[in-house]
Amino acid sequence: MATPLEPFGIPASPLIHPEVEVIEAENLRWARRLGLVGDARGEERLRRARIAQAAARIAWHAPVERVVLFAQWLTWIIVIDDLQDEAGPGLDSGAVHRAYARLEGILEGQGTDADAPAVERALAELWSRTATPMSRAWRERFIGHVRLQRDAFIEQTRLRRSGRVPTLDEYPRLRRHTNSIFAFDLSEPVYALEIAPALLPAWLALCEPINDLMAWCNDIVSVARDAADGETTNYVFVFQHALGCDTPTAVARVRGRIQERWKDLATAEQALRREARRLALDTPGLLRLTATLCQVPSAHLGWLLESSRYQSWEAPIASP
Repeated sequence: MATPLEPFGIPASPLIHPEVEVIEAENLRWARRLGLVGDARGEERLRRARIAQAAARIAWHAPVERVVLFAQWLTWIIVIDDLQDEAGPGLDSGAVHRAYARLEGILEGQGTDADAPAVERALAELWSRTATPMSRAWRERFIGHVRLQRDAFIEQTRLRRSGRVPTLDEYPRLRRHTNSIFAFDLSEPVYALEIAPALLPAWLALCEPINDLMAWCNDIVSVARDAADGETTNYVFVFQHALGCDTPTAVARVRGRIQERWKDLATAEQALRREARRLALDTPGLLRLTATLCQVPSAHLGWLLESSRYQSWEAPIASP
């Protein structure tokens, strides 16, 4: 089955950090040191997935050391996502809960052993470098978003084991929470700006359509891989099941939802700017970060069109 890449009805951004090669080299060294890639084949897979390029596209004007940190977070997220996906229907919700209990313990200050799995050791290092300058409220928000992902992965696991396809009403929330919603919190340490508590409702309302756009574009480009895996949690398959239609028709419906959500993003951006003005929080830094965040779906699409990640099925980068 050919992967239908275009058109999405939204633009793909050409912007990329000028030091992308440095970012990629540092990310590879880090992944190798932490054991997230174990051999030359794993390193080549990471290169071809172009995770560092994704970070360089999304955070194209941040300080290079912050983009390196962001690339390392994205690499960790991809590994976690692959471990969930490639476990297949044999994975049970108890295993997901136990895995996340260990990850949450790290975020709450528990140490890791030298022989802990690579994903746990990598998280401990990332968290120590990311959370230190941030407030307790930010750290609690981040952990809360990780827990939402845990719950969504547990729900996804149950759906996979039962073979049930989620409904059109159920799917957007489920997909939003499996799509690493805590990654949006990382925009604040990357740009050294923390969102004021009074502005958080408008900020989170802006992040939702961005998350949805990224997730639904991912669903389209991963149709072939997900079909081969017998996946049920993909927006294309949800439309197919709900409407009794073929794949091209379902893809067209998801593209239509992408175009609608693109308009929602513009509305959410305007609402955030109005609320920031009302609260006298419309600083140049906030306005620039808002504009940057609104470019993320286009930056992400630029990465999707160049990455090898969805061109064929492959085993996960790392083992549990």
